[in-house]
Amino acid sequence: KMQEQEMGDGTNLVVTIAGELLNKAEELLRIGVHPSEIVSGYKKAADKALEVLNSIVVQNLEDARDVTALTAVLKPVVAAKQFGYEDVIAPLVAAAAVTVMPVPPKAASVNVDSVRVAQLIGGTITDSAVVTGAVVQRDTEGTVKAVSNAPIAVFSVGLEAMEADTKGTVVIKDADALRAFTKGEEAGMEATIKAIADTGAKVIISGGSVSEIAMHFCEKYGLMVVKIISKFELRRLCRAVGATALVRVGPPVPEELGHATTVAVQEIASKRVTVFTQEEAEDSGIATIVLRGATKSFLDDVQRSIDDAAAVAKAVCRDPRLLPGAGATEMELAHQL
Repeated sequence: KMQEQEMGDGTNLVVTIAGELLNKAEELLRIGVHPSEIVSGYKKAADKALEVLNSIVVQNLEDARDVTALTAVLKPVVAAKQFGYEDVIAPLVAAAAVTVMPVPPKAASVNVDSVRVAQLIGGTITDSAVVTGAVVQRDTEGTVKAVSNAPIAVFSVGLEAMEADTKGTVVIKDADALRAFTKGEEAGMEATIKAIADTGAKVIISGGSVSEIAMHFCEKYGLMVVKIISKFELRRLCRAVGATALVRVGPPVPEELGHATTVAVQEIASKRVTVFTQEEAEDSGIATIVLRGATKSFLDDVQRSIDDAAAVAKAVCRDPRLLPGAGATEMELAHQL
């Protein structure tokens, strides 16, 4: 588990080596070697292994922000799981990794959670692309389908009339009273939506259901409405656009608004998705690889190789030294030890 968290790959190797070390230790214990001596020997072997690894470094990644150089590093990682597709997948992961790196002069680093994958069944793997920003796999709620230079208001609750904490009974005696009651509710919702529109927001993201009356006034004031039920996806989108999710429906202050260069609905493989894109110069904090393929199982396999490649991109940002692959390093260690 620790290996998975730190490096994202190599778990089988760690378990295999640990099991074999324990097996050898058991043999030594049987012939009377004290456990402290075994531990001491293993520590000396580990120090020697690190010394050997330092001596067989073949290359250093000079600039982690160089997409071409990073692609060359990631190709063997992808080829280990998806042989034949490394020339397609590695450049996508490298481009996404560079996109989510902090802007200079900050040191290059990759948060693997910032490299997202959106699976869309249809087409071929060569149709895949990287989007600077986030892709939500659903259509917008209203008729507004594209907005440019868009301030974004995010609400983690539904876009509907707030319910009171206490229950009450309203007695309506005639049609005029009923009309006045519904008009009061409409006026309250219109005032809320108008206040949100007056802050400059062009897009509303709702974390719950959107009532018909709220949708009506959003259309009236030309607001795009996107519904995202998943709290995790909502959190990632907030990071992508730089917004703060509000727990009450009301006008956000300027610091709580997010921003996207464009928010538009696109139809990919007969499925409508909403794409939040950022300009190259902006520090978006998230990149999405739109992955295309014929079947769900194939896309799942490719996504696993992308996760491994993103973890390697994170690792080379911390330590740019590269070793020989294809088992050569392990064989040299075994030979020297």
